[in-house]
Amino acid sequence: MENSKVLAKVGDVEITEDIVNKTIESLRPEQRAYFETETGKKQLLDNLVNMELINAEGEKMGIPSSDLFRTEMERMQKDLLMQITLAKVMEDINLTDEDVEKEMAENADAYRESESFGAKHILVEDEALAKEIKGKIDSGEMTFEEAAREYSTCPSSEKGGDLGSFGRGMMVPEFEKATEEAEIGKVTDPVKTQFGYHLIDVYQKGADRNLVKNTLLQKKQMERYNSFVSDLRKKAGF
Repeated sequence: MENSKVLAKVGDVEITEDIVNKTIESLRPEQRAYFETETGKKQLLDNLVNMELINAEGEKMGIPSSDLFRTEMERMQKDLLMQITLAKVMEDINLTDEDVEKEMAENADAYRESESFGAKHILVEDEALAKEIKGKIDSGEMTFEEAAREYSTCPSSEKGGDLGSFGRGMMVPEFEKATEEAEIGKVTDPVKTQFGYHLIDVYQKGADRNLVKNTLLQKKQMERYNSFVSDLRKKAGF
């Protein structure tokens, strides 16, 4: 395997292309995009060179043998040891779909504001027309999507009336209330709003599962942490 191309040399330290690429890979996605450009890579290389120059100067000044340096290194070592130890203690905490469903059911009120919906709708100006369209859908004469494409005045008609996913407060109150009360897969009666009359077909509703999962995971981790620390304190006589 060929050695990585040397981009800069500071004293005996070589900064290679591989070092730059690995540094970029370690960055958060939103940062990585910039540093993957030529301008970003040049800036990163300059930063690495500056760091080596400063470190070399610190060596000359005897910083590594100072009390402050040793104290900070000990503190960082202890912090790192604690982080890795706790990560090891927590590594077997796994959440199942049943765990998430149970959390959502038992704490529904706590997650109510994060609830999201997925729905399709058909918007027309006339209530009588809305009822006529619903009749055609209920009888099987047309699918909801076909009716949306033919009758709906909303731009979502091109997608069969699909509005995608939306949260609370994103729709007018009458629409949100009807969506909340609707049965999944059952087309509502015409719902009047300032825009006209809507037929709504809700296909998804519930709390944000990722939020629930993260909250539950944090809860279990805190329980494990408290139990772990409590046992250690008892063993140590505290």
